[in-house]
Amino acid sequence: MRAALGVFAEKGFSFTKISDIATAAGLSHGLVYHYFPSKEAIFATLIEEMVDQFEDDIDEEGATASERLERTLETSFGRLHQSPDSMQLMTQAMLIGGLPGPLRACAFERAEGVVERLVALVRECQEDGDLVDDVDPEQITSVLACVMRGMSVRPPGGEAMPMTMPTVATLMKLLQPSPKVTATRTRTPSSRGREKTNAKKKA
Repeated sequence: MRAALGVFAEKGFSFTKISDIATAAGLSHGLVYHYFPSKEAIFATLIEEMVDQFEDDIDEEGATASERLERTLETSFGRLHQSPDSMQLMTQAMLIGGLPGPLRACAFERAEGVVERLVALVRECQEDGDLVDDVDPEQITSVLACVMRGMSVRPPGGEAMPMTMPTVATLMKLLQPSPKVTATRTRTPSSRGREKTNAKKKA
């Protein structure tokens, strides 16, 4: 499974062969078929495991919704740093063509459950006043998912990126409501004109 994850992430589903997975795993071609009937079955199992992990990442123990969201993101970011291949696999399933219809439909169905839970958590944060409330919670969830997807992009065999990765603290700060600014009295053009006239008289 670990070997298959790396091969799928590097080559993509369409260009991956069972023989590639067998070579990466150090197994014979026939032995792979002893465990899985096809590469589709391997891919589907990987997606199932990943979605299960994402579901486990959603924190249910925090005192506030904001704390739960922050802990959820911390866990997911930590997993992403350890295994960017996982998010690349999900990106293939969600965005890139080449997957058989049933396999793609299965990936979407499982992902929808995770998205619904995250949207509900974001909405709760908004109701508590901890996140901006003038943006649809589904849009905020989509932004968070896109950030994670972008963080997973790695050149084959490469680790370094030309920029630092965003932190959870940065994302939470960007999503916080702007502090209410006390209205201050501004001078109108006419008042500025009167001030200049008075100054001229004093001169």
